Amino acid sequence: MSSSMQEPRELPEVELTEKYMVDSENPPSEESKDDQGNKVSSSFTIQLSKQTLQVCSPVSIERPLSIIGLIQSGDLRVVPIIGIDFSLGNLTFEDNTVMHSTNPSKPNDYRSLLRMLSHAYRNILNLPIFGYGAKTNAFSSKTCHLFPVSRSIRNPFTPNDETTIDQTYSDCLSTLELSVPVNLTPLFTFFKKLGEHQEKRLKRKSIQQEAIKGTFDTFYVLYILSTGIIDDVQELIGELRSKEWKKLPLQVHLISFAPKHLQESDQDTQSLCEEVNRLNVEAGWPQFQIHFFDRIRRKVRGRSQKALLRLK
Repeated sequence: MSSSMQEPRELPEVELTEKYMVDSENPPSEESKDDQGNKVSSSFTIQLSKQTLQVCSPVSIERPLSIIGLIQSGDLRVVPIIGIDFSLGNLTFEDNTVMHSTNPSKPNDYRSLLRMLSHAYRNILNLPIFGYGAKTNAFSSKTCHLFPVSRSIRNPFTPNDETTIDQTYSDCLSTLELSVPVNLTPLFTFFKKLGEHQEKRLKRKSIQQEAIKGTFDTFYVLYILSTGIIDDVQELIGELRSKEWKKLPLQVHLISFAPKHLQESDQDTQSLCEEVNRLNVEAGWPQFQIHFFDRIRRKVRGRSQKALLRLK
């Protein structure tokens, strides 16, 4: 071994600071002129209400736009964030294998979902992808509950290119040691702080621009690729009951890849699903959604590609 090789370092867990914010693209807002010839920004902001997301724009809109319409037109900035379960919950005892694989030609639900999300957000140049439930290298003494798959604490973004994402996933997986416990609360807390940070930023900005008061200009969507095992499920439920969630432009999609040997009654996502359904009714919109990929696949007789199409 070359003496110049550096000993691998354990990645510190992610902490949210003013400098470390998920901001994959920050294009300058386009400008247009009003009837008097004054320049006005054409960027949109959104406002949460009990039943819908209200759009607030400094320019006149001839017809109301739906959220889907705003996304398609590029007027609403949606930032996807991906969290991947690298815990020991990925062991499949029947086959004595792991659901993760560094071999790109081997069937792998995680890799397939990453490709699908990459394609769905092909207009996003860089994707923030995080992992949880693993030791980040052989010298780690404890499980890391939130780390960038890019393996760079200063840059959690991965270029949104299928080949690059595949390679980044494989490189990260090769350095990890699957571990326990499987705690999701740190990831949710981090995600909520993103929304709170944006709320504070626009609050300061609204002092000079009254029109944006109480609005948001970015909508964050968190996709969690999970095994269905959540060791801190009660703590997580307590976090989701926080009133702050309802007023923030955040949405969560938890996709459960439960191994074959794991019975539905043993999946922590089952009890979580009952709670988030209640919270969604209370909030008036589907802020938290749980998708049981294993059940979808059973309905289509094990055909993963067809199950992916249904998940879309």
